[in-house]
Amino acid sequence: MPKVHILDLNQSLSNHIIHDTLVENIQKTLQKKQRVLILVNRRGYASFLKCKKCNKTQDCPGCQTSYTYHSDGYFRCHKCLTVKKMTHQCMYCHHHSVEYYGVAIQKVATELQRLFPDKTITRIDRDTVKNFTQLQASINTVDEADILIGTQIVSKGHNFPNLALVGMIGVDTILSFPDYRASERLFQLMTQTAGRAGRDINDSQVFIQTLNPDHYVFKFVKEHNVTGFLNQEQAFRKPFEYPPFRAIVNVIISATNNADIEKIYPKIKQFNETCSNQIDVQCIGPKIAPIEKVSGYYRHNVFYKINHKDYPTFKKNLGKFPKSAKVRCIIDIDAQSLL
Repeated sequence: MPKVHILDLNQSLSNHIIHDTLVENIQKTLQKKQRVLILVNRRGYASFLKCKKCNKTQDCPGCQTSYTYHSDGYFRCHKCLTVKKMTHQCMYCHHHSVEYYGVAIQKVATELQRLFPDKTITRIDRDTVKNFTQLQASINTVDEADILIGTQIVSKGHNFPNLALVGMIGVDTILSFPDYRASERLFQLMTQTAGRAGRDINDSQVFIQTLNPDHYVFKFVKEHNVTGFLNQEQAFRKPFEYPPFRAIVNVIISATNNADIEKIYPKIKQFNETCSNQIDVQCIGPKIAPIEKVSGYYRHNVFYKINHKDYPTFKKNLGKFPKSAKVRCIIDIDAQSLL
């Protein structure tokens, strides 16, 4: 197994995009004529845009999530795929004070090209690869690359020859998601990506840079300790009765008008009360969803934690969940995300 190093980005003195130690080891790896893989957990060039005058983030009007700046001169919403021509004019105060912040794959690729101008860099993400045929063509050119940089598309299912070093940048942003599975998702991503290193050579290394090095997930990834991580996750979830201790159902209700959703709140609360009186179920909501708006639709949700013995009965009861002609309803059984 490759040796895993956790790098505290707060202690990187000369480079705040790629940690000094990672840069140094990339250089050593390239000098040995070995290949480098860099995972960046964000498409685009800058992950968010902010006005220095009014301090507001430039959000997609249809989704209320931040635009991402791409180096082709456009802002893009990665939720509804809206595209907007680049501008420094704030959509709120109209001053020309919008600046670009955060790290994304195009910025990292530019920095790598600056640091290693004589090396061949191949980038694989959804902006360069639109379908399986293009992905296969990109994979086939890996032998020509000194540095391969990609998003999660390169994290599993590929065998890259002569790959001695894997670096991961920006992966810890997953921990900021309001989702009980955030640590699990991050552990899976880091473990899968680390597995790309050293498949045909010895002494491979993995470097993971983070602003949160004391989080327990990094300790277990460093030790390749799957059992320890699972035990820690169970200890975290048990007091809150998250899976596997209870089953989870997430009901997402959405409409173009918030008032249409709020009109059925009383019926949903009555449904919750009826269920609670019949079976062992915890009802959380209805409430505004963590991602409040997507593609012009306001989103609310109500999620349920159900005792496993009552799960079949609850699923039958869901057929009576309140509905409205103006409100869309998605029932996510065994929900993998609560966003």
